[in-house]
Amino acid sequence: MDHYQQDWFEFKDSKHRRFAKSVWIPLRASKSLRTEGESGRNGYVDDYYAVGSVAFPVDQERLARKLEWHDIGLSGVHSGYVDDNLYSPAERYTRYASDSEGLNLVLDQDSHCKLPEIWHLNQDIILTLHLIREGNLWLRPEDNYAEVARIEYALNGKPTLLEMKAEYLRDYLCARGMGLYLTCFFKRDQIVDSLVEFDWVDGESNWTKSDESWNGRIASIHAGGMPFGEKVAVIHIARTDLDKEDDVPDLDSMPSEANTRSESWEKEFSGVRLYYISGELKRNEWIPPGDTSPRVRGDKIESTVSFTIDPNGRRIQAGELRKASRWLWFNPEVINSMLQQRDSSLEFCTRHTGRIASSYGLSVHFGVNDRSLITVYAKDLAFLEEWELRLWAAQNIPPDGKVSHELLMSQVDAEPAKSEAPEMFIFDSREAVNHFSSLALGFKLCADHDYLKILGKCIHRFRVTSDAGLLALAKDLTRFTIETFDTQLLRQYLANRANGKWGSLKLLDSVFSARYNPDIVKKNLAPLHGIYNLRHADSHLPSENFDDAFALLSIDRRQSLISQGLQMIDSVVTCMFAVAKGLRGLNEVSSS
Repeated sequence: MDHYQQDWFEFKDSKHRRFAKSVWIPLRASKSLRTEGESGRNGYVDDYYAVGSVAFPVDQERLARKLEWHDIGLSGVHSGYVDDNLYSPAERYTRYASDSEGLNLVLDQDSHCKLPEIWHLNQDIILTLHLIREGNLWLRPEDNYAEVARIEYALNGKPTLLEMKAEYLRDYLCARGMGLYLTCFFKRDQIVDSLVEFDWVDGESNWTKSDESWNGRIASIHAGGMPFGEKVAVIHIARTDLDKEDDVPDLDSMPSEANTRSESWEKEFSGVRLYYISGELKRNEWIPPGDTSPRVRGDKIESTVSFTIDPNGRRIQAGELRKASRWLWFNPEVINSMLQQRDSSLEFCTRHTGRIASSYGLSVHFGVNDRSLITVYAKDLAFLEEWELRLWAAQNIPPDGKVSHELLMSQVDAEPAKSEAPEMFIFDSREAVNHFSSLALGFKLCADHDYLKILGKCIHRFRVTSDAGLLALAKDLTRFTIETFDTQLLRQYLANRANGKWGSLKLLDSVFSARYNPDIVKKNLAPLHGIYNLRHADSHLPSENFDDAFALLSIDRRQSLISQGLQMIDSVVTCMFAVAKGLRGLNEVSSS
């Protein structure tokens, strides 16, 4: 294999790399970046680094900098202990003959069995930053589930790296008036069968600076790792005064020449000559706290987000929204942007107003105006997190059309509109159908499925920002309704009247046509036929037949796409309630 050059062992590629400039800062590490071959054998390569850390008060920085790798490093595991009747908790760092006292941000727990040790992120960090752990990540819901800390494991389950994102670490350190002191150890090894020229005198070189030191050496070894040409002395000592036949043997006496025998010999190593090349770098680094602590201490940070407030394009900073007694306009895509965030929610209050909320943030009361744009009272955005403000600002536009009439009724007149959004009744319509089908037919027409909870949340008008979105909405409405109809039980109910090739809509039509006027049945079920036809639009329905499907859904193609989505949902929900009403009528007839 190729020999690594001298620069590699001297860490020239990482000489100026400091963790203080990194996005992620290791709190504890014991990790091989690259391992090849077998230790002690030709071709072996190992590129390893380790990091230990302790947080110290900023006024103890000078004292902390006196500590070295052997003082902190990875030595020992953490545990509470009692000394001179005083209890010291596991997170506390103290060192004999040192006036410094620090805080362990990572606690290494010995499992006291054959299992690997366990690394714990300090609970104070978790609780103070409001973190939750998922797998190998610690997330902060308030920041849209941003990754704050993460841990890596080797294949054998041993932890190798626990690091924390710098902006959160510095925030925490700032609030506590502390800095983080790192002691780092880097080691690069290679075993080769022929020696290359290094300018190290007698195979060794070293240097020391204020916060780092390096040592390099080359040694001859036998295959297996023992020093080349050297011998080892072996001494064997045994006791002679123990009666093995005793029921309770003991060794009360101390070893002496009289009760021991010994022998010794030399062992000489053999095998081919190999060369072990090694470079070791130790580096200490002080990570200062952040200048501010907006998350822990609540420091106010001026927002960089701005919003357009009038037709002339005049803008104000987000920090001024609390003083702005006006409304802002947004493209409807802003609702989709918010809903793409984890655990966000959409709630309708009236037909044209609702609330949108992130997983952790405050909900924003919005209205839809006559141009299908979103209008929001400026102050309602003032208390959002910075990441949420950026999402809203990305869809902010100059005023276009009036403020939503129903929003003004609620926020100005204090008399909310009496209207209702069809999205509010998506699940209610299914429940009504199942209730009356159980009474009239003896079974639930709509089969239950856990996925329906997720699917139902996707059925809203704001998905329709393009024709493709309208077709996608039709597809999900079909999956939510028609595709859940229990065709097998419908066929059993109709018995000989059912054709084996009939689908769920034809079967349902047959159930009602036996009791009601077929023309009325056809009219009431028209919206379901409409979404079914659009459901297959991409591959089955010719584009010239789109108009027929839209007509079945009472969709006015001259209106905005958002309005067309609203009309589609309205027609389907109305249709499902009509189905429930028809089933109730069947039950009343059969009961009379």
